[in-house]
Amino acid sequence: MGIFHRTKKKETTQGSFIDGLDLDRGNWFQVFSACLGKMMAIQTACSELVVKGQDWNVDFAEGTIRFGNRAYPIQFLGSESAADNTWLWGWENINGFSEEIIQLAQKTKEKGERFGLKPLTTAEFALDDTCQGHNLSIVTCGLAEKYCYYRGPHAGGAIFVAFSGVPEEVFVPVDMHKFISITAQCMQQFPIDHKLFAEGFLSWNRTEYDWNGHTLTAHFHEDLYMELEQAGECLRICSMTNRPSGTKSHGTKDRTESGDRGKKGDGMNIKKIPGTFSICKVSDYSQVNRDAVFCFTGQTDEEKSLVCLTEHVPENTTEREDGWKAFRIQGMLDFSLIGILAKITSLLAENHIGIFAISTYHTDYILTRQEHYERALQVLEAAGYFVEA
Repeated sequence: MGIFHRTKKKETTQGSFIDGLDLDRGNWFQVFSACLGKMMAIQTACSELVVKGQDWNVDFAEGTIRFGNRAYPIQFLGSESAADNTWLWGWENINGFSEEIIQLAQKTKEKGERFGLKPLTTAEFALDDTCQGHNLSIVTCGLAEKYCYYRGPHAGGAIFVAFSGVPEEVFVPVDMHKFISITAQCMQQFPIDHKLFAEGFLSWNRTEYDWNGHTLTAHFHEDLYMELEQAGECLRICSMTNRPSGTKSHGTKDRTESGDRGKKGDGMNIKKIPGTFSICKVSDYSQVNRDAVFCFTGQTDEEKSLVCLTEHVPENTTEREDGWKAFRIQGMLDFSLIGILAKITSLLAENHIGIFAISTYHTDYILTRQEHYERALQVLEAAGYFVEA
């Protein structure tokens, strides 16, 4: 993590949804974990209700971002530079912007100084998987009230702005099924402290919860039982079970699990996939080589995505991330099997290895950054998975 070391300092502030959480405010990993659920819920709602796949435009002189014909007031958070792979905070204000549009960045720096949280107080630093524009924006907006954020790519990198004035529906609490969906997504995509993630998400969601040993019970319209197990220094969610309030937390088949299908990898094989992959956004699929051995496409109302071997990246790619390696779970997975992908991603998350997962009809493919690939395979081998060349 470079300059960002964990500390033991703790502090209580006023007016934050994380006030009641037992966390170290000088620990980036813990603060990010606590903010993530809230911001994933807000960003998902914002995408559906505000952005809606429309073109965007930022006007710094006017202090707004536009999606289609609607404008929203912005706060400039910072920027990523593609040239030297660094982040620069907006409060450094090298562009001479109006003080009005860097107020949130300034307040974030002040919080960082109180917490002893270096990622919020260091003007410029190298990007990595732990601290980059998205994660910094998640914490910035997570510690604030009623902000969404947007990443605006440009030729030299990307700007990150927070914006407000969106419909109140963006910030309403989520129901149990959305909570489960967002939790599962975050467990797969991010290395996080699962206990602090769940408590932070539920606190922001204004959902009452209680603990009984390693079981967290969240009181939605039905009770949601989250079983956690010790994983190194942290607790890891190993199952989520919903059932009507007042029933006992065993004997149900309606489960989402990440650790109950046996130990030592359940005898599953992992197959290394040769080559280096790119994750792309394309204008259309007309130039995609669909006859390539590995070609994964995904289309929504907002984008057209492509994952393919780097040598097959089409010319009409508008954004791309290179340098990914892949492996797959061997065999044909029955749809009734649960928790297989979650177990693997949890093992990698504990070792601070981020992933990009793709599910096909038969199995799951997992991509990691090239520099983390061999270590990921070593982690899985140590957990009992057999890795095939």
